[in-house]
Amino acid sequence: QIVGMSATLPNVQAVASWLGAQLYQTTFRPTALDYFVKIGGHVTDPHGAEVRTLPPAPREDKEHCAMLAWDVMKHGQSVLMFC
Repeated sequence: QIVGMSATLPNVQAVASWLGAQLYQTTFRPTALDYFVKIGGHVTDPHGAEVRTLPPAPREDKEHCAMLAWDVMKHGQSVLMFC
């Protein structure tokens, strides 16, 4: 048995047909999805409004990735980052 999940697969019906599988789709989300964009030392919402200015990045985390991920995880939340 294979259970495949994707939030971004544009041809999900074609993949299901290729696998000979049943397709189940839902828009249910158990929690709100928030997303932000980091540009340089600034974090913006999807409309471009700045929500945070970041401190200077340490040498070992030049892009603030570890810091931003930890800011979410320390509150028991999940994080997915695209770099």
